[in-house]
Amino acid sequence: MQSNRSRSEEAVTARIAQTYYWAMVPEQPHPTPPPVIAVEKADGATERLADRVSERLTRAGLLASVIAARTIRLDLDQRLKAVWNRGHIPVGELWAYYCRYPYLTRVRDRAVFEDGVRSTLNSLTWELDGFALAEAYDDTSGRYQGLTLPGPNAHFGQIADATLLVTPATAQAQITAISASYSAVPTEGLTGPEVVASGGAGSSTATPIEQVDGPRAVPSSANTRFFGVYQLDPERYGRDLTRLSQEILQQLATVDGVQLEVTIEVHAHKDDGFPDDKVRVVLENARTLKFRQFGFESD
Repeated sequence: MQSNRSRSEEAVTARIAQTYYWAMVPEQPHPTPPPVIAVEKADGATERLADRVSERLTRAGLLASVIAARTIRLDLDQRLKAVWNRGHIPVGELWAYYCRYPYLTRVRDRAVFEDGVRSTLNSLTWELDGFALAEAYDDTSGRYQGLTLPGPNAHFGQIADATLLVTPATAQAQITAISASYSAVPTEGLTGPEVVASGGAGSSTATPIEQVDGPRAVPSSANTRFFGVYQLDPERYGRDLTRLSQEILQQLATVDGVQLEVTIEVHAHKDDGFPDDKVRVVLENARTLKFRQFGFESD
């Protein structure tokens, strides 16, 4: 009796597999024309229909079980350009587009999509085929919080709906602005990581000067303070400030409870004096940037 029931169940299961094997797939190669329904035959030895459909669509290139940041960037540049031109897009909003519009890459599930978003951190050409990530956008200051640029040591926390994909141009603009603000703060009377912009003759390379305090004899904790002095190449200070921000400041700033102070001291000398127009512009800019101390001196 039991064996007859088992054989009957196996026969029914086999017939169901042979009966239901057509998958109806919406296709829309371009956003303008309306979507059409394509039919794919999802037959095979696998018992579960969902598995057979997934396998068939993957082979046909209609379902992605792996997606790269480059593919996401391509969708943003070509098919979601109006949204991408805003400068950033939240992960939750972008995932909703992938679930709604057939002309975008059909991704198997949210986990695959999040892996693709995170893969931008390992991209060496992210400015061309990737994006930066940020935790939030502050409307008041107009700056991104937790902005992370891809690179060898890039690290980002959990990918959530509020996580922002940021255009490379927008991300670089903020880094440049931050670097400029670093160069506007003197170091006198303050402690913490310092950046010294050297304008002396003959300086053509960035020379790091390591002065790091070792472990202190503290009863309960060690390595409680970091101090560093970094000399910039005056010909490439923007590049060096970006490296400083990504490789040092971001690493320190992500530590919970850290008290981070960054100061910069700028010295510039010209034997026959600076032109009057430059003096006026520099003094006005220093005043606008709220330098604590600034001015020109005469020999």
